[in-house]
Amino acid sequence: MILGLGLGFGGGFLLGALAGSITGNRVQRTLRRVRSRQTRQLDPIAAVREALATDRKLQSTPLRVTRVGHTGLELSGWVDSRQTRAHAYRTATRMAGGLRVVNAVLVQGEDDLPSHPTASPRAETSHPG
Repeated sequence: MILGLGLGFGGGFLLGALAGSITGNRVQRTLRRVRSRQTRQLDPIAAVREALATDRKLQSTPLRVTRVGHTGLELSGWVDSRQTRAHAYRTATRMAGGLRVVNAVLVQGEDDLPSHPTASPRAETSHPG
């Protein structure tokens, strides 16, 4: 019995040394991670929105996430560069829980420019009247 108590006590010290000290910050981080996983599994739209809102590169970028049918999500809004657009799409895809993500994000300075007229001027013909 004393041997079992000693082994249990020693094992507890060993595990404590390997795992490190348990602090309030460490417990909060672990709880946030668990909640985030649960949210992602239950509601992929909420998970994508949370990921976009907490990403440092995307925090000030108003992006919308909407459901598309039963198997997809649409990411839309305006960003300042193609790199930001790609980053937003990768973030959404990673958090979408296997749902297909449609990237409808537009880039300012590219997608808001007027389209170029086609180079086919109509020939003016006179009709006898």
